Amino acid sequence: MAVTINYNGDHNNGIVKYIREKHSDSIYDYIHVDYSSLLEGDEKRKPYAPLGIDNPNGEYSFHSENVNNSWYQVTLNYRIKPTSYSIKSYDQNYPQCWSFDASENGIKWDMLQFKDKNNELSSIKNYELESSSYYSIFRFTSIGERHTIENNHDFYLEIFHFEIFGELRPKHSCQTIQQILPIYYTNLVVYSYILFVFH
Repeated sequence: MAVTINYNGDHNNGIVKYIREKHSDSIYDYIHVDYSSLLEGDEKRKPYAPLGIDNPNGEYSFHSENVNNSWYQVTLNYRIKPTSYSIKSYDQNYPQCWSFDASENGIKWDMLQFKDKNNELSSIKNYELESSSYYSIFRFTSIGERHTIENNHDFYLEIFHFEIFGELRPKHSCQTIQQILPIYYTNLVVYSYILFVFH
């Protein structure tokens, strides 16, 4: 059964939160994070922190190494038709150019949004998407140098918050199975009748 959670002004109340609460005992079976690199040596750098996992006070973040085209990727064990996403980087240092891409299988990717010369990610923002397709994997890629207050000319990607909004469906929907089973049993009855008649 489909569940729709669109953005209503609350950046925290989205699909990731829904999955966190629904599968709190097995959250890592339903949410997985990948990344291009992870800055080591700081206990406040946690890949799942932007999703509200293992981050009770909101003080932790994801932080990449100093590499161009750094990316942060979230895989959900659901099929999502996205309508928007919310994201926040660091207050003073943040991406100015990025792409937001999605995939169903990790092989074929669709670019859902591209932003250039954008200075909004010092605070949390929601960005609308136009998509009629369903995806399970979402990737945010920072392109080129980020904005830094000291003009450091670096490529670090830091994310404090990430949430996705839209419609979600289970990957193996009971509704789909219920639609298939009557057809299967109808064909089975017809086949059995034919065997009986022509035996």
